[in-house]
Amino acid sequence: MRLVVLVVCGAAALRPTTTPAVDRQTFLWTAASTVLTTSSAAQASVAEPTASAVARSIPKEVARKILQIERLNVDSNSNGDKAKHLPKVKVSGDKVECSVPHVMDPEKPHFIEYIWLKDEATELIFAATKFEATDASPPTLVAKIPSSVASIVPLAYCNLH
Repeated sequence: MRLVVLVVCGAAALRPTTTPAVDRQTFLWTAASTVLTTSSAAQASVAEPTASAVARSIPKEVARKILQIERLNVDSNSNGDKAKHLPKVKVSGDKVECSVPHVMDPEKPHFIEYIWLKDEATELIFAATKFEATDASPPTLVAKIPSSVASIVPLAYCNLH
């Protein structure tokens, strides 16, 4: 089985360097609002997960957020420490364990908010979970690998970068 590792960065990498700093949530809401008001086709693609993109076992709210992250954040891990933001994957039979060696810090807060796994061939998100800053470190997703999946793409999203 071949693994492809990608890390999705936060909004900081998408801000032009000549504009004043904007907090992440404001940036994401502004970007989403712009997309949603631009066209009805964009609204449908950002707001609702499609059956072909996400497995039915993933809660709709988690799927919706992950699809928004994928559409809004195209640069991979340009700001975060790569050693602490790259998913580590272990495969055993039809099980996969994906963890990110990142501290879950509720004080800042600074934490891995999502981990998800995709089929490289179909881009189907077949496993995903949302984490809170108070969850145990390291954040870990354990899932069954569908029999149709030959190559896994593990992805992670940090709430800051």
